Amino acid sequence: GLATVTVLGARPATLASPVQAAPRPTPPVASPVASPVSPVASTGRAPAPSGASSARPALCANEPAGYIAQTNRDMSTAYLASTPNRQPGWLVPDEEYYYKRGSFTIVPAPDDPLSPGAMQLAYPVGLAGGTGPAGAYFAPPTRTRFTYICMSVRYSANFEGNGITKLGYVNWPGGSFILLAAGAGTTAPLGFGMYINHGAFYLSNGAIKPHTGNISSSLRFTRGRWGVLEMLFEMSSGPGIADGRIRAWLDGAPGMNATGYAFPAASTAGLAMAELRLHAIWGGGAGPRGCCVTVPGTFEIGHVYVSGK
Repeated sequence: GLATVTVLGARPATLASPVQAAPRPTPPVASPVASPVSPVASTGRAPAPSGASSARPALCANEPAGYIAQTNRDMSTAYLASTPNRQPGWLVPDEEYYYKRGSFTIVPAPDDPLSPGAMQLAYPVGLAGGTGPAGAYFAPPTRTRFTYICMSVRYSANFEGNGITKLGYVNWPGGSFILLAAGAGTTAPLGFGMYINHGAFYLSNGAIKPHTGNISSSLRFTRGRWGVLEMLFEMSSGPGIADGRIRAWLDGAPGMNATGYAFPAASTAGLAMAELRLHAIWGGGAGPRGCCVTVPGTFEIGHVYVSGK
């Protein structure tokens, strides 16, 4: 059936249940934050340079040979229009809008293996299922058929799952990979997985094509502990050709290797990553936990490295 979903006051979107697409959210207004920089100096670690670097983090170990870095950013600073030496590709107006309205905060992350600080997205008590905070968007300066993404992520020790929680979205012109953490309650395992959704998010008639099903994995997030999530997206060599492949690792351990996917596109040029959206949508609709969050929790993103060829 169809479901209408909201992302912290997002513009309405009619979506195919149980999958939510990623409309650009309009968070509830909160008190503006004075500075985009957290006191990460107290961790004793220096932030990585703001300029893009081709030296990928050592723990992002499964990047294939020959890939070129698109971004290599720690999240210890929010990107505002006034931020110097920003890396290209990050959509600054959106990020500044969400940051100044309290949709995310910047916090120290002394135990993150990749970054001295992190973007923290919060799930307050009363947050309804199918909603959640927005963080940052990245549109690669060069679109590539093969894309590698490595991120350090952490769910809080008390995080309350609601069946399916979204980490974010990897979009291409013809659809989206919806990144998931599946599990209900505060103790059940949080298993990593994906939905593949074919169809543009903003069609003129408001409709969206249904998803094609999920991809499960053996990967499990540990609450309260940082993990290094790696993903490799190999799009089809042409529209409808069944040679697409998706792989994933957590802390270096493989847990997803899905092959034989035929991704739709108007042309071969459309078979390339267009955008990475860092959202934290809690569940879908009411979910197995009922209406709303009962235990406040957080999701943190410490470092984002993207490359391709």
